[in-house]
Amino acid sequence: MGEKGKNSLGLESMFKQKSSENLLLKSFKIFLPKKENILKCTCSFIISGLVAFLIGFSSCTVDAMKSVIESFITVYIGLLGVTFTGYAFFQALITGRLIELLVDTLVLHPSSF
Repeated sequence: MGEKGKNSLGLESMFKQKSSENLLLKSFKIFLPKKENILKCTCSFIISGLVAFLIGFSSCTVDAMKSVIESFITVYIGLLGVTFTGYAFFQALITGRLIELLVDTLVLHPSSF
């Protein structure tokens, strides 16, 4: 199969018509616990419940929430900066050949994405 044939197969699979309900159900399957991660989900649920209980019945709930939100915003701004920097580098380095290479990799090795 030629280079053009590989690229067209990759693009066809990306632009296939799919129902929005099907896409929504597939996206929520990520959040369902599986056998491999049931322990992680249980631990996360218990720790989250414990933290919520402690913050909810604490006398300084506002101060605790203020510090949590400040930490969250600090981390979020850092991640946003890294994302925009990576996007800028990607846009600066992308060429037509790189796009073809990425699509070929998607067609030949779909499990790597």
